[in-house]
Amino acid sequence: MVVLMSTAAMLAVSAAPAVAQTDNTVGEIVVTSQKRAEPLSKVPVSVAAQTQDQLDAKGVNNIEALTRTVPSLNARREAGVDANISIRGVLANVGAATTGIYIDEAPISSRYSCFYCGFSAFPQMFDLERVEVLRGPQGTLFGAGSEGGTIRFITPSPSLTDYTGYARAEVSTTKDGAASYEGGVAIGGPIVEDKLGFRASAFTRKEGGYVDRVDQITGKVVDKDANSSFSNVARLALTWKPSQALSITPSVFFQTSKIHDRATYWPMAGELRSLTPWGSPAKDRQVIGSVVVSLDMGDWTLKSATSRYDRLQKRADDYSLIDLAYYVDPTLLYYPGLPRYRDTSFLNTKQGTWTQEVRISNSDAGRLALTAGLYYMDGETQFDQTQKGDFDELVKSVYGADAEALFGYPVVDGVNYHERQRQKDKELAAFGDASYRITDNLKAGVGLRVSKTEFTLNMDRMGPQAGGPFTASHHAKESPVTPKFSLSYQKADLLAYASASKGFRNGGGNSSVANIPACAADLAILGASDVPGDYASDSVWSYETGLKSKIPHGRISASAFWVDWSNIQTNIVLPTCGYNYTANVGKAVSRGVEFEGTFSPAPGLTLNASVGYTDAYNKSDVRVGSSYLIHSGSRLSVPDWTVALGAQYDFNISSVRAYARADYQYASGYTNGYVAGDISYNPNTNAIDAQNVVSLRLGLKPGRLDVALFVNNLFDERPVLYRYQDLETQLAYRESTLRPRTMGVTVSQRF
Repeated sequence: MVVLMSTAAMLAVSAAPAVAQTDNTVGEIVVTSQKRAEPLSKVPVSVAAQTQDQLDAKGVNNIEALTRTVPSLNARREAGVDANISIRGVLANVGAATTGIYIDEAPISSRYSCFYCGFSAFPQMFDLERVEVLRGPQGTLFGAGSEGGTIRFITPSPSLTDYTGYARAEVSTTKDGAASYEGGVAIGGPIVEDKLGFRASAFTRKEGGYVDRVDQITGKVVDKDANSSFSNVARLALTWKPSQALSITPSVFFQTSKIHDRATYWPMAGELRSLTPWGSPAKDRQVIGSVVVSLDMGDWTLKSATSRYDRLQKRADDYSLIDLAYYVDPTLLYYPGLPRYRDTSFLNTKQGTWTQEVRISNSDAGRLALTAGLYYMDGETQFDQTQKGDFDELVKSVYGADAEALFGYPVVDGVNYHERQRQKDKELAAFGDASYRITDNLKAGVGLRVSKTEFTLNMDRMGPQAGGPFTASHHAKESPVTPKFSLSYQKADLLAYASASKGFRNGGGNSSVANIPACAADLAILGASDVPGDYASDSVWSYETGLKSKIPHGRISASAFWVDWSNIQTNIVLPTCGYNYTANVGKAVSRGVEFEGTFSPAPGLTLNASVGYTDAYNKSDVRVGSSYLIHSGSRLSVPDWTVALGAQYDFNISSVRAYARADYQYASGYTNGYVAGDISYNPNTNAIDAQNVVSLRLGLKPGRLDVALFVNNLFDERPVLYRYQDLETQLAYRESTLRPRTMGVTVSQRF
């Protein structure tokens, strides 16, 4: 229905006369990365910003595609389910997030509630004003969780004077896979001229799968193109302006996504084929309600931003082969004594977060520009895992006795393992950021954020595989301080700057494994009776220098950075039992350079280049007893090089505007961060391949309509983007790759 509505809306206005066009690729973008509106070229921070038009021109409609266009921004599809984002090598696969994620003023980052659980979600890229990627720690203005940087999705504000709209529809087909489609409509304008306006949008997307799930006994396909997914998004915002100085903007954002099965395949089963016996579906629902109140007081603006973020994730993971590896034989794909054995892990994660920020700022027209405010966050994450299936029948068949006889605890209603966690985070902070013009060209800046954070974990566990009933709780408080210092020189269209800034993320707690029999051997290797009960915050100091300049027929920006990362929250995998825990271990360095440029060397021709180099490595050995956790010099699990090159040629066919575009994106291969001798090192899952992606678009623009034919992943590259095993003792491992070559047509409309 949304596809039909969007197509109808586009056709209804396609005959409208063409309007004056600006070159958005080379032109200036206004951003709010420092919580005030400023031209991008005058912001002394490394920011990559792209408008909806620029994203559409490149065919960027999801977070993975976005990461391939921004230097030093990387995404890993963990276990074929969630995108794990890092900036400048600061990556988290446990604990609190290292990258702040915002939709307008609302933070939506998630704490990792379990290994491969709770990664931050991202909005579908429809009806955006722009996306801003702030590289480097943003601890002063954005607080905890923006340790490596921040990604901000900025939506269009309701207009009180003009009606505007946007519609997009797309249909595509994937080699060796199913068809995909999407469609969306957005419209907004005044309800009461100059007093009340609205912006509403609705969008749906279905991505066809390309991985076939096959029967591990017969080898026949039982679920073709199993990794399909569906997303639906809706947003409504109102702006009420009761007076010239006061505006009130409430909004609600709603997004659901459903994954039929993971996008992982088993190399031993053949290309793009999975041997997972029962599949692993997932659902994710997000709701954001917010109210932003702005009061214009002449040279000063007072703003209040209140938000509520609710997220519900439901996942079902197939643990059948894990059980076989534990209790029967790690080389088995099925057990002849119980060939249709099933054990499913049901994971439900519920997140609810209130945030309130009040800040005051003045314009930067004078000598002193100041932003100061207060921030409060109160969040709770509830995590429940239940393993349910035929476990009792398995142990009876293998050992001739039920689970109660073997483990001392019975299977009740088919449940052989249950864990429940309640995690609470609170933060209260005061912050200020000021810059002073020493001369007309030279500006010095200083910022400071003082926070009080509190974390509480309550957990309980039961069932034979949990070692029976167990409860634990942890509570921690911290008072992080995150300063920032900067110096910038602006003359005409040239900006040079240098900065030093600190970022952090909150600590947390671990689930005990002391009473889990399968983990006894791992704890013995570590020389410990249990894993640590909690872990503290970690932090970075970042040093950066950069240059932004307008040049003839284009713009360029370049930066160099050095990041010192201390007390790192690190995931430690216990290889025998497959459990993991988080510990503060070691130090790391990430250093590199970034370049972005856009040029128009000839009429109609636009070239863009984005290049990033990141040299990220551990700088200290970490041991527990005689065991190595981390070796000095081992690489962090991010690519050294990221490159995005694009060329677009605009021309006329008769009186109709047309364009042709080509994009090339590259990311170098890397390892998973461990080396031989580390307790978590696994040679089967260590290496990640380089990516080389070429995409083409050919389009016509009659009036305000844009019709484009496209090919993504032209050469059908299928590098290994992620490789993993549930247990190191298993014979089989799984991989994920890029979506195979995809061809289609996109129709979009601005009106």
